[in-house]
Amino acid sequence: MHHPSELPADPGDPDNSTAPPPAGPQESQPQAEQPSLREESLGERNDGGFKTTFHVFKMDQQVCYYLERIYNLDGKMVRMIKRSADGRSETYFDPTSGDIERIFESYLLPDGNHLSKEKRYLDQDSTSESILVVCPRGSLVRAVVVEAAGLVNVFQGQTEFSPEGHATISVNHWFDRKTSKMTRREQIQWLPGGERGVTEHFFFAEDGGMLYYRKLLYHPGTDRFLEEVHHYEPLSQKLRRKEIKSFERNADMADMEVTTFDDNGAVVECARNIVSRGHLSHSH
Repeated sequence: MHHPSELPADPGDPDNSTAPPPAGPQESQPQAEQPSLREESLGERNDGGFKTTFHVFKMDQQVCYYLERIYNLDGKMVRMIKRSADGRSETYFDPTSGDIERIFESYLLPDGNHLSKEKRYLDQDSTSESILVVCPRGSLVRAVVVEAAGLVNVFQGQTEFSPEGHATISVNHWFDRKTSKMTRREQIQWLPGGERGVTEHFFFAEDGGMLYYRKLLYHPGTDRFLEEVHHYEPLSQKLRRKEIKSFERNADMADMEVTTFDDNGAVVECARNIVSRGHLSHSH
């Protein structure tokens, strides 16, 4: 689809529609000027050793947002507040260096939920960001955490919540600081009581191939756990070993079944043993 300014001109006489345009300069059509954002000062206030200046930004006569700038006694800006019809943001500055220390934002989303976000700027060019989404009734809908080193995310986690307020599912990712590639993924399905119903871990090699997969299931009725672990060949991505462990929460021993596979996926050996819980690694 053409933008209106890119539509071809009307050819006029159809018999002349293929004729070349006449030589010489063409008269340009004046273009309507786009309204620009302009700033107006609303004055200032001095209190408590700080000076606050007030500003409004308009487009034509429509107010887009209000802005406050707060300065210390040395004239360094330490805080900036922006307010608009759908939310507000606050930026905090280091009074010595002028660097941003923290940004807080709060907005009303189109679906009626309310979003708040805080981003902190830490040492060694790292940042930590947390995002909360709350429904109009005040119940938590979503929580997100992002940690970064420079421009590379090193961790990103998100949890969804039910209308009743308990967590339902979490998805977490870890990334390599140098390559930015994912090294691990965790997915959790939560039970209403706060227990992990299903926990899955995926571990990846530098080239993105799967190295290791672990799934832990909890059955609240029997208070038993079932853990399944897969080991993969890094290059071929073929399953080489599968372990299945079953145990009760407070039991000292667990049933363990180990299956190994050849290059074609056929079972080489399947062995079952009773092993000590002390040799097992689990997250409960």
